Amino acid sequence: MEPILQAAASNGGGKIGSEYGVEAYKLYLAIERIRELGVIIKDLDMGLLDFPHERDGRVVFLCWHPPEEQIRYWHEIQAGYQGRQPL
Repeated sequence: MEPILQAAASNGGGKIGSEYGVEAYKLYLAIERIRELGVIIKDLDMGLLDFPHERDGRVVFLCWHPPEEQIRYWHEIQAGYQGRQPL
């Protein structure tokens, strides 16, 4: 990606295209860092995140999305957001 970003200013993309490419790449890197932590991004627009968690001997998801200040809900893997239950 870096060679493309460096060439963008001189290949017709202009400054705005180059800046957009840089910001898109930063977003990509941030998302990858989140995934490397084991977090599952369910809905990027909503900010909905799931975290694998062991509860009563089985794997479930802890669930969080803004504007929640803390993780307060969980759901079965198959249940999704609609199946959220308080911790």
